[in-house]
Amino acid sequence: MRKIIFVLLFILLGNLLAKQQCLRYGIIPYASTVKIEKSYQKWKRFLENKTNRCIDINIKSSYNDLIEMFAKDKLDFAFVGPFSYILTKQHADVEPIVTGVTSDGHATYKSLLTVTYEVASKLDINTPLKGEKGMAVLKQKLQSYKKKWSIAFTDESSTSGYAVPSYYMKKVQFDPKEYFKHNTFVGTHDAAQLVVAHDIIPFAFSAQMLYNQMVQNNKISKKQNIVIWESDDIPKSPIIVRGDMDDKLKQDLQKALISLPKEYFPKLGKTIGYKETNKNNYMIIEDIHNFLKR
Repeated sequence: MRKIIFVLLFILLGNLLAKQQCLRYGIIPYASTVKIEKSYQKWKRFLENKTNRCIDINIKSSYNDLIEMFAKDKLDFAFVGPFSYILTKQHADVEPIVTGVTSDGHATYKSLLTVTYEVASKLDINTPLKGEKGMAVLKQKLQSYKKKWSIAFTDESSTSGYAVPSYYMKKVQFDPKEYFKHNTFVGTHDAAQLVVAHDIIPFAFSAQMLYNQMVQNNKISKKQNIVIWESDDIPKSPIIVRGDMDDKLKQDLQKALISLPKEYFPKLGKTIGYKETNKNNYMIIEDIHNFLKR
C-alpha cells in the first residue's frame, strides 16, 4: 500500500513539476480568440518539440492585460505590438528576440485608416494619403465635416490601431475629439474593419496585415473598406522574452522560432516567418511613445 501511495505521489509531483516548467506565452488580441487558437496549433507543437518544453498559450482580452501579466511575472514570452512592447518595458524587464518577415524579406508594416465608400466619395480621396503630409491633407478635408462622423481606434496600447495614427495627428495639430462626433475603442483590428464594413462606424484605424488578410478571406471588400491614409513603415510586432530567462533557453527558443516552417506560421497577412531582431529596431516606437507623452 505504501509503495502504491509513493508511486502515486511521485507521478503527481512529476506532473506538477512538468506544469511548472511550461513556458507561458501571451498573445495580443489582434483577432478573435477562436481564430488565434486555431492558427497557433501547429506553431505550438513545433516549438514544444524543438525546446522540449510544454507551452501554455494565453490569449488576452486586451493589450493592458498582457502587460500586467508580464509585470506580475505570469508570462515568459509573448507576441506583442511594437508600442505594447515599449509599454511593457516600463513595467517589466523584457527584450525582443524575433519579428515577423514577409516573403520579400520585409519586417515592416503600416497603419491604415479605412472608411466607407460614402465617406471616401465625400472627401474625394481616390488614393491613400501618406504619412504626416497626408494627415495634414485629411485634416483640411474634414474641416467641412466636423462632428459629422465617428472614428474607431483598436486599443490604447496598439501600435497601428492607436499610437502611430495619434502620433501623426498630434504632429499636425489634428485633435480627433474636435473633428469627430465620437472616438471609440473596439478592441481588435478585425473588429475595426468590421464596424466599417457594416457601416456602424465610418472611420477606423488598424494594421495593414490584418486588413489584407480580411480582404483575402472575403471578410471585407476593398470597395467598402477604402484605405484613405497610410503611415510610413513601422517595425513589425516582435516576440519578447523575460530579460531573466536562461540564456540557453532564450537561444533555443529564438532558433526554434526562426526555423519554423512557413506552413506552421500563424496566419497574419503576408507574414510567413520570423527573423532575429533586437531593441535597437524599436527606437522609433520609443520616440513616438515619448512624443505622445508630452
